Amino acid sequence: MRSNLLQPLTPTDQEAKQARQASSLLLHGSLQVSELPDIALKVLERVLEEFSQGHSLSLVQIEADITTQEAADYLNVSRPYVVKLLEQGRIPFHFVGNQRRLKLENVLDFKKHQDEQSYAALAELQALSQELGLDD
Repeated sequence: MRSNLLQPLTPTDQEAKQARQASSLLLHGSLQVSELPDIALKVLERVLEEFSQGHSLSLVQIEADITTQEAADYLNVSRPYVVKLLEQGRIPFHFVGNQRRLKLENVLDFKKHQDEQSYAALAELQALSQELGLDD
């Protein structure tokens, strides 16, 4: 379920309209589950699944700007390493004043690409290990 959590859910125009209506009903204490747009039910399903496993969650807009430290925390690397990636042009960024900011979407794309490369390398090593008879 963890990788599914990173898949963005983008509402259609109709779902956004339904969400506005549901939000209003929720504020007045008269919201029925049947009045929720399908996309909201998908989000709630994911949230409940994660909570049921004792996981903590935070909700972040995909288009959000994040700091280099937040990117480093997400990528599980040091902030100086993230800065190096930015300077190499491997992750797009922009400045807000004199501070670097990254789009979360770009960090997610970078991580996905890195994970794909890691899995490909692992598969290659496994195949080589089998070929050499080292997998016993």
